Amino acid sequence: MTDTKNRREGDTQILLLQQKLDNHIDDFHEHCAAEDKRWDRFISTQESNTVSIRELVTSNKELSDSTRDVVAVWKAADGTMKTMSAVGKFVKWLSGFTILGVAIKWVFEHFK
Repeated sequence: MTDTKNRREGDTQILLLQQKLDNHIDDFHEHCAAEDKRWDRFISTQESNTVSIRELVTSNKELSDSTRDVVAVWKAADGTMKTMSAVGKFVKWLSGFTILGVAIKWVFEHFK
């Protein structure tokens, strides 16, 4: 009888251990599935980030080219303004002589 009792207790312990092992195996498979999903999301996010970075680099290059054009136009405009300023100063200086010449001519014509 003791042998049968020990065998039944041993069978129960084996069944409990088998159940625990089955539970651990199920937990492991659930964990693996969850990790696969997590890695799939991670890879998808990385691919999305790569595309976004590529778009930003392209946009940055276009902005840089556009800015380079604006700077070139600004430098050209600045050079034009300096040139026009010099021409304006010359015209102002020349107009002073012209006014003086017209005034002298008017005086000679009216006081002859």
